[in-house]
Formats: sequence, C-alpha cells, structure tokens
Amino acid sequence: MSEADVSEAIDSLERARAGAVPPLRPQPALQPDARGSRRREPFWRVPDAVKAAVWQRDDHTCRYCGFRSLRYQEVLVGGGNARDPDQMATVCLFCHQCLHLDEAAAMRSGVLVWLPEVPQTELHWMVRELYLALITQRAGERARRVLDALMARREPARQRLGSDHPAELAQRMRGSGGTVDDAVLAGLRLLPLDRRIVRVDELEFNQFPQVLAYWRSPSGPLAAATGARAEFSWLWRLEGILLPDAPGEASAGDEAAPADPRQQSPSHAELAARLLGDAATFFRKVGEQNPALAQQMKTSADVYDQVAALLRSDPMDSLDLPGAAGDPAAQLRGRQTVAALGVRLLEDSASFFESVGMQNAPLAEQMADNARVYRELAARLREDPLGVLELD
Repeated sequence: MSEADVSEAIDSLERARAGAVPPLRPQPALQPDARGSRRREPFWRVPDAVKAAVWQRDDHTCRYCGFRSLRYQEVLVGGGNARDPDQMATVCLFCHQCLHLDEAAAMRSGVLVWLPEVPQTELHWMVRELYLALITQRAGERARRVLDALMARREPARQRLGSDHPAELAQRMRGSGGTVDDAVLAGLRLLPLDRRIVRVDELEFNQFPQVLAYWRSPSGPLAAATGARAEFSWLWRLEGILLPDAPGEASAGDEAAPADPRQQSPSHAELAARLLGDAATFFRKVGEQNPALAQQMKTSADVYDQVAALLRSDPMDSLDLPGAAGDPAAQLRGRQTVAALGVRLLEDSASFFESVGMQNAPLAEQMADNARVYRELAARLREDPLGVLELD
C-alpha cells in the first residue's frame, strides 16, 4: 500500500470527523493484505463486528451529512487496519459512494451531474426526500418534474467531462485517463439513483427499494416525511434551484388545502401491484442467471405482471381461475377476487425470498426483509384492498 493511498484515506476520515463535504474520489488501489489486518480483502471491507462497534460509537450518524439510520449505513476506513475502529467513521450510503466511485459504477447507483449550486451533502438530503415524494400521489407528479430537471443536468456534466459515468471520473482522477480540471471537479456532483445493484455469487438484485422501504417505515429515519403533513422542505428547495419558474403549488404542510389521505397515498392494492412487479423483475433475473429455471421463472413473472395490472385496474373484480398446471395461481381455482389473488402471490413471493435467503447466507437479511414487507402488505390487502398505509 503506497504512502499516498494511506494519506488519502486518512484525509477522508479527518474531513468526515470535521463534518466536511465528501470529496469525489476513486476507490484507492490498495493491496488486499494491508498492515494490521489478516484478512486478504480490500481495506474498506470491514468485519461485521467492527462495523457494529463503529455505528454504535457514532450513534449510527453519518460523519459527513449527519443522516442517522439504524440500518443501511456504511463504514469509512481511514487507514490500512480494517479492525481498528479508531481509524473509521460511520457514513451513509450516499456519502460512502462519493468516496468509492468504482463501487458506485459497479452498483449503477449514481451518475454525474453539473450542480455547483448545491453542496454534495445537501443533495443527499434532497434526493432522499425526492424518492420518498415520488411514491406518493400527493407530491409524486411535482417530484417527477424535479427529477427530470435534475437528470437534465447530466448533459452539462458530459460537456465538461466527456461522460456522466462515475467510472470515467475515477479513471481520470487516477491519472490513467487524462486529468480533471479543478473548476470542473468543483461543480460536479454524484447524483444517487434509486438503484443499488448488489451482486452475491451469480445473483443480482436491486437493494434500493428495500432501503427506501426501511427509511420510510414507522421505525425508519424518514418516517416523519411519509405522512399526510410531510413538508419535503429539502425537495422544494431543490425545485426552486432547478425550476425557479415552476408554479407555486401548495406544499404538503400548507394549511389551506387539507386533502383526503386516500388521495395522497397509494392504496394497498396499488402498493401490492408495485411489489408484484418488483417480484416479476426478480424472477426474470433469476431465470436469466439459471437456465434450468428460465421457463418457470418467466411463467411466474408473466403471471405476476398480469395480476399487478389487474390490481391497478380493479382489485375488487372477480376472476374464474382454471388453475392450470405450473401456474402460480393454480392453488386458487374457482372464482376469486383480484385482491385475493394478489394476497396469495404476495405470500408466495415471501416464501420464495425466504428460500433464497436460506440458500444464500449473504442474502439472508435482505431476503428476510423482503419477505416481511410482502407478508405485511398481504395482510393489509386481505383486510382492506382499497385502504392506505398510515405511517404518521
């Protein structure tokens, strides 16, 4: 491990302790057997027990942006010892990927935008609220316009750097693909996407929906931003920067226009449709990676997509199900409501996720979370298909 690499890592840790903005930088090319660690892995791969100690010491709070979350945080290593908590700091997922551009590229979890008006850490708070707002009826359309304007800032980044891909920036910062002008670097931001592709063995899945589900859950750090009175103040500040001429629509906290909560949040049926769509995507991915299961996974995915469409249309409609062999709905022969069919498929999805977790230890926690969410929504859909989740 070179002296420059050690110095760079320690500098990042010191900036974190000072509450500074995380610099964009590539993942340092360090030797896997860094001094002080017997693990033959990159130095930023920290043992779980050490991570837990660091998170507890830091009260699960990101040293850069101040975001506190009991789950889905990372650990920044400031030196070569992956077992010494004194050389580490808690960082959030978004700040962490700024310091590991190569990992952001591999997970397809971020793109470069030109946004000198907004510090990187403030962008992280804005984007969290943006992704929360996108899944609400109350603010979804307005948030979509902000996201479109934000994504349009990729073009100025391309004009200045030649690319909006974090891997290109990482390569240039190493000196192997040219240089980056300081003025350009000062205005570039790594925009976190609603995607975080995690790969374990041959299995790939998008972790971000589960991260967002936890953040907005009653025990999550953004629970207060999911209710009918949510302010989304960070998001509207971003809107003012990107769309200064946007019409002044009433924000979530305005007293003038109280709205029916059923018009502000997705119904249980609508949420079930989204989860069944996610499950269909997961099944297709499993089929692509396992040829022996390809046809079975495709059949399941097609059925899930069809039921998702029916749930969006009319969850109280009734269907006559013949129960063909190999059909995921085969156990619901006879006349059933679309909602009842959705309940069964949600429960089947939960069982499938649990099975995947039992067979793949690194995925166990993620799959258990998926199963819990699917079962909870199945229970709500069974009880009241047209009801809405009340999280505040």
